Amino acid sequence: MNTAVESLDLLAPEAIADPYTFLAETRRGPGLVWSSRHKAWVATRHGDVTALLRDPRLTANRVGTYLRKHGESPEAQAAATFYRVAQEWMSLKEGADHSRLRSLVQRAFSPRVVKDMASLVVELSDEFVDTFPVGESFDLLERFAFPLPATVIAGMLGVPVEDRDRFKQWSQGLSALVFAASDVADRHESAARATDELSAYIADLIAEREASPRDDLISHLIEAGSKQDKLTHLEIVAHAILLLFAGHETTTNLICNSVVALLANPPAADALRSGDVDAGLAVEELLRYDSPAKTVIRVALEDVEVAGTRVSEGDRILLIQSAANRDPEVFADPDVLDLTRANAGAHTSFGSGPHYCLGAPLARLEARLALPILLRRTEGLALAGDLSWQPNLLTRGLERLDVTISGLKSKGFSDG
Repeated sequence: MNTAVESLDLLAPEAIADPYTFLAETRRGPGLVWSSRHKAWVATRHGDVTALLRDPRLTANRVGTYLRKHGESPEAQAAATFYRVAQEWMSLKEGADHSRLRSLVQRAFSPRVVKDMASLVVELSDEFVDTFPVGESFDLLERFAFPLPATVIAGMLGVPVEDRDRFKQWSQGLSALVFAASDVADRHESAARATDELSAYIADLIAEREASPRDDLISHLIEAGSKQDKLTHLEIVAHAILLLFAGHETTTNLICNSVVALLANPPAADALRSGDVDAGLAVEELLRYDSPAKTVIRVALEDVEVAGTRVSEGDRILLIQSAANRDPEVFADPDVLDLTRANAGAHTSFGSGPHYCLGAPLARLEARLALPILLRRTEGLALAGDLSWQPNLLTRGLERLDVTISGLKSKGFSDG
């Protein structure tokens, strides 16, 4: 049992730059580790993380827990609008409330709906690649990794594509608080402003769809469920915000992290480019190797013994997916990128149990189609600057991804 109080700082510069090396030693010890910096227990081993993701004695409702303790604080009051909306998110619900919301919302992400997005993902990937300048540095995140999933989710929701840049601004306002950024002093105020503006925007869309339904997610959310169990207006607004926000963040970071990993491993990039490896399996390994999801927070609902450690009711537990995904007890040579790894799908990047990521099939589809197109159509793709990672506790993503290319192949080449 490891109950030593540690000064483990998951937001330290070295932890942000390379969480895998930073947490390797911690993972070697048994049980959980207490971080006085984060006032939370930390789980790093694959077996512990996967078990705790499914443990009904823990709750995902960290917002409710926070508000019960700090609801009257100036920070919580400043972000009151945000917390009012966030409390409706299914990702923070448990039991019957979670099951009801998930069953209604997931109909908008049916296998048919996701499959129907494939041609659009290919079309958009080629369209954005066509804009790449040859022989000069450009931000791949801005030109490709962000607009691709943002355009897809905007189209699915039925919002105008020309508002894409507004979504990015709103997402930035939300992400600093949602993902526990360490360097944004006004993150509570920013989240409140973004929530106010997004709520008004979504409310207008709801009114339009109620008057004239379309074949889009907003209309589907309005119609979801029986007459006795429809989503409320606030629930529709909240989940439209969640889908707009989360619907591109994961894929944006997955694409950028994957490009960095592939450029550092040319044989792997060549294999994916040539089709010598299955793109779907490759994406699973890329999700394992450098996941866009870094940490999940759970809160103990009662006094429990977890992984040999006594955890008190109300204690937070940080489940470190990035550490679990490099656990040598599960993955042979875990620090090696192996696009043919048979058990890559055992990663924890999309969670596990009742809160398994609803958007996982869409993120997989986007990465599986977009990455090969990017690799096949660009010549001499290379990094053009230092990497600056977002100082977030929960996610792993870049501030920007500057690259250069020496040439572009025609669109038809991406089909070869």
